[in-house]
Amino acid sequence: MQKTIKILLYGLQSTWNYGCEAIVRGTLQMLKEHAGEQKVEVQLLVADVALYRKMFQDMQITIVPMRSKWHPRYLFGAVLRKLGITCSAASLVPKNAVKNANLAVCIGGDVFDEDSHYLRIFTDCAERYHVPVIYWGGSFPAYARTKEYTPAYREYLNSLKAIFVRDPASQDFLKKEGVFRNVHLMPDPAFSMSAKEYDIPLRREKDELIIGLNVSPYSAYLSSESRVYTEAIKKNAELIQRIVDEFNAGILLIPHVFPQHDPTQDDAAWLEQIYSELPEKYQKKVALLQSKIGAPCSKGALKQCDLLISARMHCCVAAVSQNIPTIFLGYSIKAEGMARNVYDNTEWVIPVKDLSAEFLIDKIRAIIANKEMLRRYLADKGKKWKELSRNAVITLLHSAQSVK
Repeated sequence: MQKTIKILLYGLQSTWNYGCEAIVRGTLQMLKEHAGEQKVEVQLLVADVALYRKMFQDMQITIVPMRSKWHPRYLFGAVLRKLGITCSAASLVPKNAVKNANLAVCIGGDVFDEDSHYLRIFTDCAERYHVPVIYWGGSFPAYARTKEYTPAYREYLNSLKAIFVRDPASQDFLKKEGVFRNVHLMPDPAFSMSAKEYDIPLRREKDELIIGLNVSPYSAYLSSESRVYTEAIKKNAELIQRIVDEFNAGILLIPHVFPQHDPTQDDAAWLEQIYSELPEKYQKKVALLQSKIGAPCSKGALKQCDLLISARMHCCVAAVSQNIPTIFLGYSIKAEGMARNVYDNTEWVIPVKDLSAEFLIDKIRAIIANKEMLRRYLADKGKKWKELSRNAVITLLHSAQSVK
């Protein structure tokens, strides 16, 4: 009888973030498509069990709770570390969940770095029980580094069973750091997530363009010269008015991240403020997508857009994976790395610090002029990404089969 492979995913934060949701859903979709007859059971280790049970109630995945930071063993370890005594924080991790796994997969994705201590907590525990660890679909910050990795961190990365990076820049950076034997290139797992049909609250007039727009609070703040949030709201509202005037387009505002404990970084609340700043005649051309509809429905809504302008990287991923030409509003290394992966250049990246109505309108004109060519290009890219996804799953399953 064929042995069931048990995979334990970890690394997500306690925030409803469509990007994190899409990474998990995309990973499960990749396993479903490429695992063949191999049986796979997947568990997700998280602190906020209620949030993720709600998020993945339609998926075949078991949600496993982490121990509270108030657990006595963790508090004791914290005191020892405060005194300078080396002590792992692995007591946060339920040992049975790790011991029963064939593979521990870190999907806490976005950016892996030497300062990602919370990822090391779990790795320490996995290694204690001889469970191989894989980093899955993240980036390494090649553009932002001002120092080399420490020898200890290089040794740690080389000790991992495999590292799957989502952009060539990360692969090149790790190679320069002496980490390459266990490094593989894959598309972001979110590329593989299926969309779900969703009716958008915006009616398309005859031959009217519909432009999707995602602006996060932090990206808008960086785009404002004064670095004042109220000024950023005003600037974003003015940008929307200029786009509507120039192209007579409908604008779909698309929230992507909903922090539970930091309303200042809530996309939906931010976009509502921008919408409220618009004069009434422009509000008739703009609609805000309902929040917390889930990543598949958000992706389905995006499918009805002709192009996307987005600061949130996984909102961009949801668009380009459906052959929708996308302008990346870059406020971190992720935008440039992903844009190079998608377009092989940074032509369609606008750093938020350089954002102006004129610059953005010129980019939109260029997208419209090349829309069909870009759609074909993205469709061809999609075929390559699917093959890379298949190879990644095969390597991942092989890693799990080689132990226990």
